[in-house]
Amino acid sequence: MAGLGEAASVIAVLQLSGKVFNYIGTAKDSSEDRKRLREEVRACRDILRMLNEDYEDAKDTEDSDIWAATIHTLQSSNGPLSRLQSALIQVERRLSSKNTFKTTLKWPFQEKEVRKIIEAIEHEKSLLVLAQQRDGRKHLLKIQAFVQKNNAQLTEILLSVDTNSKNVETNFHGLADQVFEVQTLQQELYSGIKSLQGNGNGHKDTKLRKSALKWISSEDYAYKHTDILSKREEGTGKWFLESGEYKAWLDHSDPQRLLCTGVPGAGKTTLTSIIIDDLQMRYQNDQSVVVAYIYCDYRTRDEHNVRRMLSCLLKQLAERPDSLPGTIAKLYRDNDDGLKQLSLVDITRSLQSLAASFSRVFILIDALDECNTADRCRTVFLWEIFKLQRISNTSLLATSRNIPEVVDMFDRCQPVEIRASTHDVRTYIEGNLDTLPRFVQSNVDLQEQIKDGIAKAVDGMFLLAKLYLASLSKKRSVNAVRKTLKEVSLETKRERTGSESEAYDYAYHVTMQRIEEQGSDQAELAKEVLAWLTCSKQPMTTEMLQKALGVRDVEYELSEDDYPDIGSMVSACAGLVELVDRQDGSPIIRLVHYTTQEYFERTASKWFPEAEAMIAISCIAYLSLDEFGTEALPEFQPFPDDEWGADPFYSYAASYWGVHAHHLSPNHPRVVEFLSRPHHVGRNGLWQWDLRGGDTAHHPLATTALHLTAYFGLEEMTAKILGNVPYYNEREDKYPTEPTPLMLAVMKGHEGVVRSLLERGAKITRSSKGTALYRAVESNNEAMVRLLVPYCSGNLLEAPDHNHPTVLHVAARRSFHNIVVLLLEHGLHVDERPIKDYIKDGSPTPLYSAAIGGDLSMIKLLIERGADPNAKFINYRHLCEDDGIRRVDTPLNAAVREQRIDVVMFLLDSGARIDNKLPYVDPAMVSVCENRNYEMLKLLVEVGGFDVNRSTLRSRPLIVNAARCRWEEGLSYLFSVGANVYCHYELTFSDVASAWFRYDDERKDAKAKFARWVLENNVPVVSVVGQPSEPQRVDLNWWE
Repeated sequence: MAGLGEAASVIAVLQLSGKVFNYIGTAKDSSEDRKRLREEVRACRDILRMLNEDYEDAKDTEDSDIWAATIHTLQSSNGPLSRLQSALIQVERRLSSKNTFKTTLKWPFQEKEVRKIIEAIEHEKSLLVLAQQRDGRKHLLKIQAFVQKNNAQLTEILLSVDTNSKNVETNFHGLADQVFEVQTLQQELYSGIKSLQGNGNGHKDTKLRKSALKWISSEDYAYKHTDILSKREEGTGKWFLESGEYKAWLDHSDPQRLLCTGVPGAGKTTLTSIIIDDLQMRYQNDQSVVVAYIYCDYRTRDEHNVRRMLSCLLKQLAERPDSLPGTIAKLYRDNDDGLKQLSLVDITRSLQSLAASFSRVFILIDALDECNTADRCRTVFLWEIFKLQRISNTSLLATSRNIPEVVDMFDRCQPVEIRASTHDVRTYIEGNLDTLPRFVQSNVDLQEQIKDGIAKAVDGMFLLAKLYLASLSKKRSVNAVRKTLKEVSLETKRERTGSESEAYDYAYHVTMQRIEEQGSDQAELAKEVLAWLTCSKQPMTTEMLQKALGVRDVEYELSEDDYPDIGSMVSACAGLVELVDRQDGSPIIRLVHYTTQEYFERTASKWFPEAEAMIAISCIAYLSLDEFGTEALPEFQPFPDDEWGADPFYSYAASYWGVHAHHLSPNHPRVVEFLSRPHHVGRNGLWQWDLRGGDTAHHPLATTALHLTAYFGLEEMTAKILGNVPYYNEREDKYPTEPTPLMLAVMKGHEGVVRSLLERGAKITRSSKGTALYRAVESNNEAMVRLLVPYCSGNLLEAPDHNHPTVLHVAARRSFHNIVVLLLEHGLHVDERPIKDYIKDGSPTPLYSAAIGGDLSMIKLLIERGADPNAKFINYRHLCEDDGIRRVDTPLNAAVREQRIDVVMFLLDSGARIDNKLPYVDPAMVSVCENRNYEMLKLLVEVGGFDVNRSTLRSRPLIVNAARCRWEEGLSYLFSVGANVYCHYELTFSDVASAWFRYDDERKDAKAKFARWVLENNVPVVSVVGQPSEPQRVDLNWWE
């Protein structure tokens, strides 16, 4: 929580205003004051949202610099946003009703207080409105004019609230210091204005800083951290902050790594936020210490890869408030001002460099067990952090479930067990008693029974405390509460011998029973919400879910009046869902914990058996709205623009309706109607990259109902569309650049649909996208290849055109052994070429493709099947035609360029030869010098028989290339095996020396050095015919 002395961001205050708005809405027995204050906060929230949007829109425009300065002033310590935040925090504290002994949720403000609060908010709001105008310097000057008046007013409000609220006295402790800090605002604003009136360089630096940081990483865990921290109860986690393990880690005692393990729901994430907050408070005035953190999440597990996580840490280390680190600025410029992607090598090097520049680095990783494990991601990530610890003063703290894979990585560190302490559980319950019926709030003895009963029952699992407390919210009497507590206690004793998942199963089961005991409408709403959140393929915003639930009961038009209320949705789910704010301000609604997700995935057939069909119907209903199909589609439609992308639920429905529709009857009225409307179907096709054939533009009407059902693998719907009529191939001739239904079904691996299409006469035609067989081979689907091959004529086994290799080339290059064997058995020649006249058009063999792939076993397979290791072709891509000389390429050359010594050796043993009669030195040999591959050079000379003195009128010998690469070892070797400086009639010793020192400014000194090197190493400088046959003495003055 930011105080008056800390900077407040637009986003933070925007989120706070939304929270206060909701609090005011829940207050009971209120007067007109409540409505007036709520409307004022609503207006303030809307202005903040517009301010943030205008600022984002102004980036990369001519107004970006002045906007940056304006926002900087607004967000500065003690600026307007900080004052507004402070006022809203006091309102929030009074309304959040955290006092244990309060008996009602009465409106806590007097009319006079409300009037002063509204007046203060209006003043700050007027400053924010000013900030949206164009003239930034006038903004700042006007802001300064309001400062003194606003500060005095805010002080009066805070003191007034403090005087009239004895029960929240502790919440206002320290406000005197904050008020004192307010008085420094004028001086800070004056300094800011003077800086703005300078030469503007600071604004350019700010713009560079923001662009570079965004280029490094778009992740911003600060929003998630703030959200998590705001939900904790004051005083929780204190046991850990006072523990010996934490103090030892904090004091840099060995070890520098601290692993905190705990069962699911023990409160590990909340504790992580408490630790981060503690570190930030400890070192808030020490710029030499940095705190970086990552919150892993099971919902976004695939996003937690090595590059993204290390980039996120790098961004946090580079986020210095005043300037961008020089190493990052240089890295940004070296990568074309952020146009190129940052390489993993650059990320790790920069991370190490920045970490070493701090006196202390704290890195905290929450839910390390939820990190992606594909390609050893978690292991590699930790290795990089451990490497960082060896070269810098870096301390690592991670939380995880107690799983061997994680614990073993912290081999010298004894894990600290994280459990919800009795004190923390009681504190949480005490802070949330206001959610229980009034008869509980007025009965102190019953409150103690609740705290004692739940604290004993949860066995260290914080999430259970939340669920058990929520289970009491609808009880009607004291005895009903006691009965529930007794049931919880008895069930807990039975579950003690089981796993924590069994304890959660019981809690979730009880919660679902309670949901079903609600009215039928509320129970149905809750199950629909839970079904969507369990089965959806991506996170759902509140607006997306409102549309999903609202569209089911409408025909062709949907308005906001059809949306279910968000508060009702959350309330109906009895604590199983939560709202989480995102960086862009749109709240996400999600299940409260990953154990909730796991429970419903196991029990979905019991609680919502028709979930998939229900979701499919909602998606189809939304896609069928008139607004998405009444206008005629253009003949050629580009990829959906930002206006289309502004509707996330349309994107979801278009992308996933078919995924959910596998259990939906093809005769369902919604399905029949949607698939019969070509404009709606065509618009759906625009949202599928594969349906568009991977193009940035697309013929909308080329997408038919059959395309959609084939793409999603909907066999029954496909069969219904096909009926008993022959397949209509002529449409594919009309749109030759578009993928066919058969090709889509093959690409997605839907064998049943493919079989149906083939039986109805679908042709495996060629197009600019290849063929269906080509796509099957490309995806390494052996079963699909076996299904398609009998329907292919001989020419379809070849390349679609000169831009595509044959299917055998694709399989060979990607090392699809079984498919290569299958294709050879069906008649493809082992030396198959896309174009037969390879001298004219230049086409490689599959062996060449395999050599590029570098799989020795594949190369052996092709050689055993009779592939020619010396097959040549004209390679226009790597060896361009020069002065009328057509340059050939071979599998051996490809292996040399790929630096695969094992492949080169096998090809040489199999009969591959180097052609020493070509009228040029092979560029593949030049690549050996460029890569300084000594072993490869020896192999090609001693085994391959490469002529080191080969040269022509148009190409210099290899010694010149070795000299140009300054490869001393290679040049020495070439001379030792007889390389001749005078083997070319135009070549002189000076040419070799010039090549060696071509980048040096002092050419004479450089040549002298090279000449001395020749003498010191006894390099024989041998002449050609007509020159002395004995080695020639080198005159050190020969260049003059």
